[in-house]
Amino acid sequence: MGVNEMLKDADFKIVYSTGEDEPAEFFIDALLESNTFDLGLGYFSSSGIRALSIGFAYFISKGGTMRIIINDILSHDDKLAIEKGLYHSSDILIEKNIINDIIKLQKILSRHDEHFFNCLSWLIATERLQLIAIAPLNNNMGIAHQKFGVFKDTSNHKIAFSGSANFSSNALFNNLESISCYKSWTSEKSETERVNYYESLFEKIWSGKSQVVRIVPIEKVKTHILENFTIVSIEELLLQEENLSQELLNKEGFSDNYKRKVEKIRRKLISATEISIQIPKNIEIRDYQKVAYDKWVKNNFTGIFAMATGTGKTVTALNCVYEEYLKNYKQNQSSNYHLLILVPSQPLQQQWINELAKWQLKKIYPASGKSQWRKKLQELANDFNFGIVSSFGIVATYQTFTDNIFQTLLKCLPSDTILIADEAHNLGQEKVKRLLKAFPFERKIGLSATPKRAYDPMGTIDIELFFNDKEPYCFNFSLEKAIEEGMLCRYDYFPKRVELDTEELEEYINISKKIAQLMHISKTKASEVNSNIERLFLKRKRIVNKAKEKQLVLRKIINDIKERTTLKYCFTYAPGGDSNDQEYEQDNKRIIRQMQQIFDEEAPGISTHTYLGETKDREEILYGFEKGDIDVLLAIQCLDEGIDVPRAGIGIFTASTGNPRQYIQRRGRLLRLHKDKVRALIYDMIVIPKIFGEKDHEEFFQIERKLVRNELMRVGYFAKLSENFYDTLKELNDICRFYKLDLDTIIKDL
Repeated sequence: MGVNEMLKDADFKIVYSTGEDEPAEFFIDALLESNTFDLGLGYFSSSGIRALSIGFAYFISKGGTMRIIINDILSHDDKLAIEKGLYHSSDILIEKNIINDIIKLQKILSRHDEHFFNCLSWLIATERLQLIAIAPLNNNMGIAHQKFGVFKDTSNHKIAFSGSANFSSNALFNNLESISCYKSWTSEKSETERVNYYESLFEKIWSGKSQVVRIVPIEKVKTHILENFTIVSIEELLLQEENLSQELLNKEGFSDNYKRKVEKIRRKLISATEISIQIPKNIEIRDYQKVAYDKWVKNNFTGIFAMATGTGKTVTALNCVYEEYLKNYKQNQSSNYHLLILVPSQPLQQQWINELAKWQLKKIYPASGKSQWRKKLQELANDFNFGIVSSFGIVATYQTFTDNIFQTLLKCLPSDTILIADEAHNLGQEKVKRLLKAFPFERKIGLSATPKRAYDPMGTIDIELFFNDKEPYCFNFSLEKAIEEGMLCRYDYFPKRVELDTEELEEYINISKKIAQLMHISKTKASEVNSNIERLFLKRKRIVNKAKEKQLVLRKIINDIKERTTLKYCFTYAPGGDSNDQEYEQDNKRIIRQMQQIFDEEAPGISTHTYLGETKDREEILYGFEKGDIDVLLAIQCLDEGIDVPRAGIGIFTASTGNPRQYIQRRGRLLRLHKDKVRALIYDMIVIPKIFGEKDHEEFFQIERKLVRNELMRVGYFAKLSENFYDTLKELNDICRFYKLDLDTIIKDL
């Protein structure tokens, strides 16, 4: 940036006048092409500041330095105040007046004005701005009234200006103001002499050698600017200026030529804000993550990364983006990146946005809910339509992905865009997968600990076709391997049997018999009875979820935890599911309140908090949990996908949907490494009705056996990698014998 920019490349006019070639156009060109700026400002005022606000950040980003002479004049009242002894020195009053000018401006500052002062503050902080004031000697007002300045570039080309554009109110746009320009590279002797004159005049005043003015020290002015205007990074200043330039382009009342100048610098700003992607300093790309990139490339830049929860799926995917960015930069000298990330929820969306910021990705566009994403993405699409190529990272929910406007905007984005589909199993949803055939980008990464969709083999096939991948997938990193290599912590697993009481058991048996009968009928009349079967399964599930003995078992678990360790950093999962039944949902909420009461009774003094789908301030709640202000979080389903709280070390599962994805993700939440966590503890309530006496009802028994086997599959998933595997076998030995099941065999079949 700035290497080939020279003043003589710009088409400077001889005179700039309001209504013709606007004086503001001159300053845009001059700031764009120069690297030093000497200015006789007059005094700080809104319109003069506004004229310099577009281009100023770009000017300083390429190493620009500035000197300002404030030509402050004492008023008649000021002189009377000095004569009356109210001020010992006119210097004090001059400095006070300049600060007062700035204070008055602060009350009416537009975003353009504030941006100018932010730039000044940055220059002062980095010692690239020098600032003095002058006062006339012997009532000589001539030089103090002159308004002039000199720009210089790296090749020592100069352009000087002077005139009535005095940076006073409305001077540059609304009044009939004009400035004259003089170039050093012209063959006209009179013009080069004028450049030399203004350069030497500025140097004479600056050095204190002028016979008609004196220098007034104004260190307090610098201090005031530093204390009252934020010092932000140069990247932030550039982004501010880009946004301000876009606002100007959208406003009426400016000439076409002025807007062309603004558009020119906007394009420069877009290029200047393309910050190189950088791997965060606290992250080391591991060998297996490098292998994942190589396999992705070998699979023609598409594939599924089947990685256990907590093994760094996010970093693995972003490393692929980083490697492609480096390759593109080396081959094409382009610093652009184009990225689309799909996520299942807004909390996970925010986690991705935070992670992208750590990797220095600046142009991030969140797209979800009722935010202004449509307008912002339309502006981005318009840029590409007009040939303005810039970087972007769009982070959208799967719900937003299905929006018609979003789908239309996707088609406007460049073909080299990389898709990262987090929790990629969500692509198998009916309303999502129907859009996959028309998806416009070839480079795709699917992230999931559980790529297979439970009970939806066709959805799984659609996902695998989309990524041109199948088991064992492009890259696979199992939980067992992650624990062995120290990527996840070790854990103990405690399955806790829950018995149904007499009333619950009787109702459970009756419903099960009805299911068995309907299952027999459904072999010939499936369409007529399937909905009834589903309702009965849901009704039976409620019995399991509401089992009264769970309250007693929870009390025992709490006391067992207290004997082993401190009851802290504990996730507790209450019953929940996908039912839209209002009564069912109310039951679940009632159960979670009962659980909270049990914690209060068994462990008085600990802090518990519910974490439900509609809970507000969820980020603050998770932050409080991470800090230790909240000891126990009681949740239904919203801790399942993507929530990253490494400090969590105890899990209590009071119910499960039976979907492997759910319990695999829940386990992964607890196994993330943390410096203060040695081993995780997982408690799992298992309701397996022992239906002794019903074994002679063969069809009914086989249905129950299949359901018990599904429960034991979950136990197997947890137990096989636990540190106390044989304790689990002992706990469930009698159940396995009754149903003629072998847990070892189940585990081997997983």
